[in-house]
Amino acid sequence: MMKVKKLLSISAIAILLSCAGKAQESNEGPEWKTYNNEQTGLTLSYPADWDTTDKDPRVAFIAAEYNEDTLDRYNENLNLTIFDAEGKDLNAIIEQNYNAAKAYLGDSVELNKSTLVNRNGVQLGCIRFNMTSKGMELSNASYFFTDGTNIFCLTLGGEQSKDEQYGKIWDSIIQSIKLGKA
Repeated sequence: MMKVKKLLSISAIAILLSCAGKAQESNEGPEWKTYNNEQTGLTLSYPADWDTTDKDPRVAFIAAEYNEDTLDRYNENLNLTIFDAEGKDLNAIIEQNYNAAKAYLGDSVELNKSTLVNRNGVQLGCIRFNMTSKGMELSNASYFFTDGTNIFCLTLGGEQSKDEQYGKIWDSIIQSIKLGKA
């Protein structure tokens, strides 16, 4: 039980370190695909041309931008992890992960937390931070949400210099999240 809690607490950080707007209905921008987890009823949309190769066994789903530019050292990506909620509500989940991230990253990284409700009525808590890793300035946003049984952690990662460019994509992904079996 403790191993699961610790893994959840640092999963967003570990995934970020291991990986080198307009709404989705807009006619502008990328084509979209939908990820559907039939077991939990979760669905979310992501750019259709992103690589969804399973690269980490802790991850339920991963999609990373495919980039032919060999000088671009980091592909913007999303990672989804799913854990047993163990009866915790969203506020407890956010606090636990915020404290774990603060302990892991220390005072050198500023953490921000916020909450929102997307267009499908899903309440999400977000922990955001920027950091330097392997000479790259990276941004990270981990969105936590729950269906009462599961905790979902959707981590969006990219280069800080591309935050404005990818902001619309990140917002479309967050707004596409739905819970409930079809």
